[in-house]
Amino acid sequence: MRGGGGGIRGEHPRVNREPGPRCRTLLAVVAVVAALAVATGMASGRPAVAHPVVKGQVVGVVRVVRDRAVFRVGPTTDHDRRTPLEKGALLSICGRSGAWLVADLGAGDRGWVEERDVEWMPPQTQADVVLRNVLVRPTACETRVDIETSAQGSFDVIEELDPPALVVRLHRTTSMIHEIAQYCDDLIVGPATVRQVEPARVELRFPLARKGAWGYRVASAVSPNLPGDPSGHDFRHVGPCDFRITLARPPDVPAGEGTGAPSLQGVTVVLDPGHGGSDGGAVGVGGLVEKEINLAVALQAREALRKRGARVVMTRDVDRDTAPARADELSHRVEVGCAEQGHVFVSIHHNARPRVEDARVACGVFVYYYQPWSADLARALVAPVADAQREAHRAYVFRSFAVTRQTYMPSVLVEVGFISNPQEEQKMRDPGYAPRIGEAIASGIERWFTERGRRP
Repeated sequence: MRGGGGGIRGEHPRVNREPGPRCRTLLAVVAVVAALAVATGMASGRPAVAHPVVKGQVVGVVRVVRDRAVFRVGPTTDHDRRTPLEKGALLSICGRSGAWLVADLGAGDRGWVEERDVEWMPPQTQADVVLRNVLVRPTACETRVDIETSAQGSFDVIEELDPPALVVRLHRTTSMIHEIAQYCDDLIVGPATVRQVEPARVELRFPLARKGAWGYRVASAVSPNLPGDPSGHDFRHVGPCDFRITLARPPDVPAGEGTGAPSLQGVTVVLDPGHGGSDGGAVGVGGLVEKEINLAVALQAREALRKRGARVVMTRDVDRDTAPARADELSHRVEVGCAEQGHVFVSIHHNARPRVEDARVACGVFVYYYQPWSADLARALVAPVADAQREAHRAYVFRSFAVTRQTYMPSVLVEVGFISNPQEEQKMRDPGYAPRIGEAIASGIERWFTERGRRP
């Protein structure tokens, strides 16, 4: 660790002498400030007792106070995200780096959360969890997986493709499971299994149908009774602390050509024109503003998709912010798609490079994805968009963007071209550019659905 003498950050060498008058005055001021801090903490409902944090030593437990709090692999916003933390989850804290706290997840695994997103719990609070029961129930358009635990803890959700499965790793958890109950008419989830993979880690595995689930949502919730529940069984009180994973069923669309129906009938596509309002995005050398060309392409894509029978939802269809607060802008765009029960989320952007030497010559079409089931969608969009751009450089790229990390539906971010390149910018000013790219995006989505429908 950095710092003279190899000491823990914030510590100083001990000096064996009595404090002088100036030191006594300073200590008095510090005491007053500390008292004010305690009073403020009491007024805000946070614990007034300070919790020292020592690297490598479990020093306390915190509760998450923010919905879907960001959880990272390291103590900066540059580090990759893990599965978000649900509000109410308990974490065992064993270290700090500035405003970030490191949580001990057991088995040598650690994650980082910002202190502003948690509150310290009273001493002796335990973050350990016991797994009790799992209940898997299908509805008309989704499958609900209710997981009963003794307390809310942290977990990771891992999507596997071959064979398709959803794996839930429960941290600092011991399995004392009573049963895993599943209904026989479920078209999404196969026979689930549970395994104590480490002394303090449980792994739940949910095999998926060959085409997999369409997406999933995670939330803390009490299990309501469903119309298909057997009479005499009340599932509203499954456990003291329940969380639910809801897996969406793929949309019903015409299976390939020759059906006579529009190719995207029954599909809801969410189009997200990047930036907008107070955020202009990148600006070309000639003055073209990214937010404007993003919207122009998205509006043309909407028309092309509607002609194919799709229902299209726009996160914005004019030049405006999408959320009241700038900090919530990206998450709000995702929530629009979720609220509208979208089947596909496509964010439309135009690229730029920060260094002038690179920006003037950069070119290429790049489509980004994060979730495994979105990779094929990204790949299906690259070729038609690049062909419409007359661009030889093309790639689909794994990357952690806020809009591609969402799990509700397959999601990609399309960087159509480089607005920072004067020659590319000139192409974008052509009146035929937006209609051509919009048609290419619709064509790529159509092709993806068609190919997916042909899979066994």
